[in-house]
Amino acid sequence: MLVLLTGCAQAPTTLEGKGMGLPAAMAASAYEKEWTALEAARQCALADLAEKVHGVHLAGESTVRDLSFAGERAESRVAGALVGVELVRATYDQDAEAAEVVFRLALNGREGGVAALFPEAEP
Repeated sequence: MLVLLTGCAQAPTTLEGKGMGLPAAMAASAYEKEWTALEAARQCALADLAEKVHGVHLAGESTVRDLSFAGERAESRVAGALVGVELVRATYDQDAEAAEVVFRLALNGREGGVAALFPEAEP
């Protein structure tokens, strides 16, 4: 018996991480504003990509005092190596004073992220 599957979605071959950034409050010159906004966006984009690859650790805490809700705190952490990351774009809008950075990670092939992270697993 031959079964043909049509219309099946293919697994993604890449992941993208996007980050937005604003200038540091202490940035004095136009150059400092652009550089600090791009650096913030770069860090956010890498964290976004690492979260997609490695997951995120979440921790939360709620406080009740005298039988009343007194507050809540949440924390998230992302950690992991990213190998073979490619810069797709890095832009800075001077009027909006905002930056955007996008990175891409290949998931397959010899240069792909999975092969780089786990070299013993041949593609």
